[in-house]
Amino acid sequence: MKQTKTKIDKNSKAYKYYEAKKLGRTKKQAALEAGYSLSTATQPTAIEKTQDYQIVERHFKDELLTKISLGEIADALSYNIRQETQLGARNEAIKIALDKIEPDKVIEENEQVLIVIK
Repeated sequence: MKQTKTKIDKNSKAYKYYEAKKLGRTKKQAALEAGYSLSTATQPTAIEKTQDYQIVERHFKDELLTKISLGEIADALSYNIRQETQLGARNEAIKIALDKIEPDKVIEENEQVLIVIK
């Protein structure tokens, strides 16, 4: 699949929102800092569903993958899990790995369902 290079407008609200989130702001704070109205800021999922935001997010993910491979990320994660000096970093790495390996909830594929219609 051919990807076209999309120019990102660094003055757009979507870009400013993404950047503020990267800096650790809450979604509401990020939305307000980006220039969204209070009513929009209270529903940040509406912002994240916009095409502009999707383009910005895809751009940064693609940029990250050109600089570092998923294998290198996995290596760094496994290194953090195995190290014993920084327990906070180790615990966070374990949590990230478990979230990727095991889903939050058990999904049973062969579950039998009985529907009663009155």
